[in-house]
Amino acid sequence: MQTSLRIDDTIYRRAKVAAAERGLTMTHFIEAALTRELSTPVSKSPTDAALEERNQLMEALLQRTAGFKVGKRPSRKEMNER
Repeated sequence: MQTSLRIDDTIYRRAKVAAAERGLTMTHFIEAALTRELSTPVSKSPTDAALEERNQLMEALLQRTAGFKVGKRPSRKEMNER
């Protein structure tokens, strides 16, 4: 596939030099760079990780408390005796 890209002049010059040093065309250099970038797993942001941890903790809490039963409400007298 052929496409057009807008690339910052400084980045383009650096990429052109790096491609030449490796004996690659710009096409192959950019393909290799994109392949490396796309094969790197995306790390979760701290917010995403915190939300995931919170959800796991909440799920564990719900599972542990699923069997709890609520008894009758104590009277005022019973509360004061405690």
